[in-house]
Amino acid sequence: MGGGLFARSRLAIGDGQEHGDDPGWDAQEAENLYGLLEDEVIPEFYERDESGMPANWLGRIRESMARLTPEFSATRAIREYTESHYLSAASRYRDRAANDGAVGSSLLEWKQDLDRHWSTVHFVNIRINTHDGQHFFEVEVAPGSLTPGHVRVELYKDSAREESARFEVMNPSGPSPDTPSSFTYSAQVSATRPASDYTARIVPHHPNALVPLEAGQIVWQR
Repeated sequence: MGGGLFARSRLAIGDGQEHGDDPGWDAQEAENLYGLLEDEVIPEFYERDESGMPANWLGRIRESMARLTPEFSATRAIREYTESHYLSAASRYRDRAANDGAVGSSLLEWKQDLDRHWSTVHFVNIRINTHDGQHFFEVEVAPGSLTPGHVRVELYKDSAREESARFEVMNPSGPSPDTPSSFTYSAQVSATRPASDYTARIVPHHPNALVPLEAGQIVWQR
């Protein structure tokens, strides 16, 4: 709420961060909003010039329109959807339909394999070492009745106030020397946050698939 109608106000509403379901923060934002309305916005509507026009109010409205129209117009929305979604979707369709649908058939077979065998995928072992300002994660994963190419192993980092949740793709190191039919994956991250903030997970993988849109299976480290 910091732009638009309140762009010229003393305060902005909110700090641009996500605060979840926090009643205290909601109450503070509500108090700020009502204060701006009562002390600045509404009085400007009733302050009239010699011709009876609310000049300050009209100036605020014009500024809001100048700032918000480029962001919320239908033209902007159509352009953004076309560039970000429609063109890429059309490209993927052409790729999947080419060569008598070879890629599409591969995806269908991959998804059927996931549905039949995902329950056999599991973690075997997880090791964490911390030194030289880094956490070193090494996990052993058993793909069960699937192949290593069906899956990807990620190191998920919990969100914090200053940053959003994200993940690192763990690097495959080949078959595990200790456990038959399992494979080792590794990753290293900064130790500025505790190792307990990170969780390994297994998700489906296919070079032409949109995950998790087309395959939502997941196995979390326990």
